Formats: sequence, C-alpha cells, structure tokens
Amino acid sequence: MTAMPGIIILCQLFHEIHPCAGVVEEQMHVLICNPGLTFQSDAPLITRLRARAIQETGIEVMIMGYLPSFAAEFGRHGLPYTSVETGLNPKTRLRFATWKKRLGNYWIFIAEPAIVIWQALRYAANHAVDVIYMSHPEPWLVLACWLLFPRRSKLHLVALIPLAFRRDPNSMRGFSLPSKFRWVLNTWACRFLPRFIHLICDNRHVPSVMGIARWPSVHVVPEGHRDLISSTNTVEARQRLGIPVDQRMLLMFGVASPVKGADLLLKVLENVEPSFNVFIVGQTGGVYQSNWGNPERLYQSGWKDHLFIVARHVSNEEMNDYFSACDAIILPYRKGYETTSANLRQAIERGKAILASDQYCLGDTVRNYRLGLLFPPGNAEALRDCLLEFAGKPDAWFDAVRKQCAVMNRDYDWQTIGRQYTEVFNSILRMDLKRQ
Repeated sequence: MTAMPGIIILCQLFHEIHPCAGVVEEQMHVLICNPGLTFQSDAPLITRLRARAIQETGIEVMIMGYLPSFAAEFGRHGLPYTSVETGLNPKTRLRFATWKKRLGNYWIFIAEPAIVIWQALRYAANHAVDVIYMSHPEPWLVLACWLLFPRRSKLHLVALIPLAFRRDPNSMRGFSLPSKFRWVLNTWACRFLPRFIHLICDNRHVPSVMGIARWPSVHVVPEGHRDLISSTNTVEARQRLGIPVDQRMLLMFGVASPVKGADLLLKVLENVEPSFNVFIVGQTGGVYQSNWGNPERLYQSGWKDHLFIVARHVSNEEMNDYFSACDAIILPYRKGYETTSANLRQAIERGKAILASDQYCLGDTVRNYRLGLLFPPGNAEALRDCLLEFAGKPDAWFDAVRKQCAVMNRDYDWQTIGRQYTEVFNSILRMDLKRQ
C-alpha cells in the first residue's frame, strides 16, 4: 500500500464530511480519537482503558471513531462515544459505502482513518474542545490532515506515535517496496510533526531514535497496565486450548514478520532438545512463513509434538487464553526495535516470564524489574543458551517473576498513567498559551 493514492483519496473525500453533534463543557474537555478502532485488534480495549483513566482525573472525555457499533461497549463503562458514520447524511453514507467497495484496503487503512482524523479536527473546532488526543500509527496521515485543515490554529492536537520511524535496514527488513516507501514517508513526517503539534511517545527511546527528543512539544507517557495475575488460570486456559497442562510452554504471538525474529527462533530450536512446547501464534501462514524457513526439519528432529504453529488470526478470547496458558513469552526481535511491545505488556499483566532481545525498552523493562532472561539481538548462540536456561528454571523462579510482574503492574497502573496524561495536557495548554 503506497501513500500517494491515499493523498488523492483524502482530497476527494474531505468535502463529504459533516460534523457530528456534541456538547461544550466548561471543564477541560478532551476528545480521544482513534482512527484505527475498526482494524486494530487491541485498539478498543486500550482506548477504553486510557479514556477511563483520564476521565477519573476529572477531565470530560469524548471518544470518536468511525463505526457506531462501539457505542455500546464504551457506554457500558460510562464513556461517551460519537460515530463519524452516524454523523454523515444518508447520501454521503451511501457514497462512502461505494468508495469502500472500490478501494478495499486503501479505504480501511487510509481513507477511513483520514475521515476520522478530519472529523475530529472539525468537532474540536466547532465545540471548543481543549485537547484532541489522537492515537494512530501513521504520522504522515496525521500531518497531511493537520496541514489541510483550515482552522488548525485554534486547536491543541496531541498525537501518540507508538513506533519509532527511521530509515534503517533492520526496521524495514522483509517489507514490500510500498511498505518501505510508507515507512520512509512516516520517518519524514515524524521530523516535521513537533513543529506543529504535540507528540506522545510510549518510552524515552522513541524520540531519541527519531531525532526529536529536543523538542519541548515531545512528551513521554508509558502505556498503562492492568493487574490480571489473580484472575489468570493457566490450567483452565490450557484445557480450553487443548494444550498439555504438565509441560512447560513458550509463546511467540502476533504477525511473525522477519523483524520479529521468528526465523531466528526456528533456526535455534534445531540445536535445542524438545523438552518444552513452543507455540507461534498469529497470521503467519501464506504471508510470512516463507521468510522464516520450513519447520519440517524441526518436526523430523523431534519437535513434531512440541512445536505448534497456529498460522491464522485468533479471536481476542483465544489471545487471552494463549497468554494465560504460557509460562513465558519470547520476543526475539532484531536490532532496531526501539518501541515497547503489546505482547510484553500482555505477558506482564498476567505474570508471565519474558525472554527478550536486550535492546531499548525491552531490555530496560526486563532488566529493571527482573522479569526474565535477555540475549543480544540476532545472536543465535545466546538465544540458544537462553532457551536452555528457560527449560531448566525451577518453579520458584517463575513464582519470583510473577511477583515482580505484580510490582510493575502497580507502578504502571492506569490510574497513575491517567494522572500523567492530565499533567501533560495541562502543560500543553500552558505552553500553547505562551505561544499566542
């Protein structure tokens, strides 16, 4: 997917959008906009947790997305939600439905997010919103919408940049040419965004890598944690998944792209005795599997009953079960992975050990909280030693890791993160007031 067709789509669609209804509040009013609610699997949950944490500090929040179907989910937790699609007149809604069929993925990943971003800007301008908080992994799209919006001088926009974009061979390893172009475009956009809007990064390494740490408009707010340890039942989760309850289990979850190091893990397993189970779960088959080798050789060398590749999209319920069922997760990410990982957070929330490449936020987290084992990124011999150590660890070691996970969950609970967001929002308003 290239970005140039997306820019054309933006120009064709922006004039179709009509503002949604809303209410002006006297207290601080924050519009939380997530253009990826439709296609990012964990976006609804994280958006809800973040909005609730901010709301509990006394700030008035409104969540905005495209589809109306999220209203009930957010409403159950006392969070107001406005749908862009609901705010469209019938004629525009019909026209957008036609565009959706024609554009396919261009609609899902470019047109729809752009419409949501544009509508969020219009809503904020029309309803005196104090701060727009926008969470989207495409900085170029945020920048394009911002520069095209005619009333941007009246707005206070904060965008979450969850990835570190840069021109680096490891960061773009295994990507198609259009994806590499998009990555370069996002790298360029990240250099310009701090000139116009405020950015939030989820750890201190991201702004440093992107070369924007010196900007006062760049802030660091980590992702919040839930403490799910007491409600995590490993045996029941394994029973639901049909996994043996008496064998140690290592999990690698998500799209196993080359930068994530699944090929390195499979290569190393050839020199490891199959004394534990390894599950690689996610959209791997037919898309990435050819990039990281053929597991048949492992099956023939004794791993047939211990290596399980679930090469498909799994539901949120299954995902929760896989994280609950494992003893540890593995993050063999190649060098150049500066951001944090949703899998890291999911494991810590459930008290699971971490085996990770020692770099940036991953290394900091595991080392500072003593959550597991580290190895140099890309080092096959060190990864093998790590796997052997994992296989030989006593149960007491996993119990100790679980206690340390509980400590980190307390340190990063959503209430604490909500207060940090409030401090950032207040500082943004003070900073922007001085500019005027």
